[in-house]
Amino acid sequence: MLNFILNFISQEVFRIANQKFGKTFSSKLWKFNLCPVAIAFLAIVNTLPAIANARIEGLNKTKSAVVESEADALNSSAISPFADGTYIFGRSPQTEQYGVTYAVFEVRQGTTAGAFYEVASEYSCFIGTVENQQLSLSVQDIDGTIYPYEIALEDRSTLATRDGLMRTVGLQGFHRLEELSESDRRILKSCAEH
Repeated sequence: MLNFILNFISQEVFRIANQKFGKTFSSKLWKFNLCPVAIAFLAIVNTLPAIANARIEGLNKTKSAVVESEADALNSSAISPFADGTYIFGRSPQTEQYGVTYAVFEVRQGTTAGAFYEVASEYSCFIGTVENQQLSLSVQDIDGTIYPYEIALEDRSTLATRDGLMRTVGLQGFHRLEELSESDRRILKSCAEH
């Protein structure tokens, strides 16, 4: 059977060679015993498109998997947009401004505790959860009244890191400040003790 296939292929090679290059070229193929080379060449030429299609399909699957993993990373960071740590935000981009509301808080595994305050004034402690699009808080006033309060989160940027995508968020209507002051730390400690 294999001999029949090889014979058929070699006849086709010589028929095509006669059409393209004339009888002289096909007789030289026989003379130099190039028939196996021609068969191998045709076999390779015929299989290249199939190999290329398989490779493209594999690349598309890989690309799709990468996009899905990036989306998963973005979604997982969306579940907890604030990394564990302490934060300070202010209605003004400058610290210690009189009459300006500040929010100082600590985040641990998706929960938060902290306070709203104004410089040289009272402060209101809060606890809550960090959700995908907001901070959901229970705020306790100076008189002990507890009320719900929500602050929307704003996407500020998304950065690619070695561990995936990192979402940087802010509080709507607030500016992120860099350093906590000693006063901020005292307020946090006081709220944590209650």
